Amino acid sequence: MLLIPLLTQLPADRLRHLGREAMLWAVTLFLMQAFVPSGYLKLLDNSGWTEAFASWGYPDWFRRAVGVAELIAGSMILVPRLAAYGALLIFTIMAGAIGTHFCFGEYLDAYTSELPSLCFSAALVFARWPFRGTAAGTGR
Repeated sequence: MLLIPLLTQLPADRLRHLGREAMLWAVTLFLMQAFVPSGYLKLLDNSGWTEAFASWGYPDWFRRAVGVAELIAGSMILVPRLAAYGALLIFTIMAGAIGTHFCFGEYLDAYTSELPSLCFSAALVFARWPFRGTAAGTGR
């Protein structure tokens, strides 16, 4: 409970900045925990993703390429200097996934799993883009 008195002594603009950073890190950690394990599973031949990609008509190399891209993107978003680029990669992957689901009439899948990630990654792109190249995303 010592944190509350400390926070009340901070200037309003610093407090807003801390709140914004906390929210960005929450979004970042959400995306990371979704994409790193998912990317890893896409590299395994015995995961459900093998069957799913085959049912959509995609070759094995494409499933693996998406898995590698998800692993890279999920790692990039943890580095504030690279976060916008990683989020842009996630956005691209999710746009392709939504397109696939729509082509196969799997509308509910697109809305429940891919759409939130698409929106969160778009928010992260816009939020982190101005801070590209700064120390720890502080804008300094």
